Amino acid sequence: MYLEKKRMEVIAENRKEKGTVVFIHGLCSSNRIFDNIIESDLISNPKEAISLIGHGENQELKKTESFLVNDYCTQLIAEINLIDDAVFLVGNSLGGHLAIEIANEIPLLKGLMIMGTPPLNHPLNFEEAFLSLPEMQTFLSENPTDKDVDGVYNVALFNKEVKDKFVKDFKKANPKVRSSAVESFEKGLWGNQKEIFLNLDLPKFIVHGQNDPSVNFKYLKELQKTSRDNCELVVIENCGHYPSIESPKEFIEILSNALKKVF
Repeated sequence: MYLEKKRMEVIAENRKEKGTVVFIHGLCSSNRIFDNIIESDLISNPKEAISLIGHGENQELKKTESFLVNDYCTQLIAEINLIDDAVFLVGNSLGGHLAIEIANEIPLLKGLMIMGTPPLNHPLNFEEAFLSLPEMQTFLSENPTDKDVDGVYNVALFNKEVKDKFVKDFKKANPKVRSSAVESFEKGLWGNQKEIFLNLDLPKFIVHGQNDPSVNFKYLKELQKTSRDNCELVVIENCGHYPSIESPKEFIEILSNALKKVF
C-alpha cells in the first residue's frame, strides 16, 4: 500500500485519551490541510492524517493500482485496520465520502465526522445533495486552466489566505485523480452512502462551513433529522468547504468535544 501518513504519537504512559483520530482529505488536496490539527496539543489523542495516492507528495503508483474509489477504499481499509486502537474517522469532501464507504469495514470504528460531504444515494443524487456551482467542475477536469483552478478556490474558500496552499496541492495532484473520479461515478462504484450513514450505530458528526457554496445545507439538516439520536450537525460561521484549515480554532474545539463524547 502507498498511503502517505503524518502521525502524531502519544507515548503510552503519558497518554490521556484513548482512540486514534484518522483524517482523510478531499480530491486534489493533501494531508497538509490537517497540519494544524495534527500539531495541536489541545487534542491528546494519537492522530494520523493520510494522503491518498496521487495527491500531495504521495505520487508513487503501481501499475496494478488506480485512483478509482474502490481502490482507495481497499487501501484505506487495509491501512486503518492496522491501528490497534479505537478509531475516530474524520473526512473532508471526497475524504468524507470515502470514510462513509469504508465505515462498516473498520471493526474498531467508534465515531465518524464528515465535512463538505453530503452522503449520496445510489443512484447518485448530485442535484439534491449539492448546490449548482459551475466552478466545481474544475475538480472533474483532467487539464483545467490556471484561471479555472484559481477560480474554483475563490468560491470554495471563505478564508482566501489559505488559497495558495490549495492551488499548490491541486497542481501537484496527478491529473488522473480527477478523471478517475468521473470514471468512478460512471461505473457506479459508489455505494449508497446515505443508507450507510443513517444505519451506522455510532456517534456521527456533520460539520458544515456556513459559506460552503457547494453543499446543500437543507439536505444535511434533513439527514440529521432522519438519523437516530446519534448525529449532530454543527455549523461554523465565516467558513467555506475546508473547516480544518479555514477555521482551525473552531474546528479543533468541535473535534475535541466530539472526542469527549465518543471516548
